Amino acid sequence: MQMDLFRALLIQSAIPMLFSYFPLGMILVFPAVSGVSLGPFGNVFFSITAIFPSIDAFFVLFFIGRFRIAVIRLFRLPFDGNSSSSGD
Repeated sequence: MQMDLFRALLIQSAIPMLFSYFPLGMILVFPAVSGVSLGPFGNVFFSITAIFPSIDAFFVLFFIGRFRIAVIRLFRLPFDGNSSSSGD
C-alpha cells in the first residue's frame, strides 16, 4: 500500500507539469520568442489546462490498487482478482 501511495504521489507531482505548467508556458513563451501567434492551438493549450483538476483524481484511483479494485467492484466491471499490485 505504501508503494502505491508513493507512485500516486509521484504521478500527482508530474501531472501538473504536463497539464498545467507546460501548456501555459507554451502560451506565454512561444509568441514572445517566435513572434507567431498560436491562434487555435492556444485554445487547445487552455483546454488542456482546464482539464487538469479532473484528471488528477483519476490517476489516484488508477495507481492505488485498493481504490482501483473498489471502483471496479462499485461499477461491477469484470476484473482478474490476481492482478493486484505487489505489496498489498
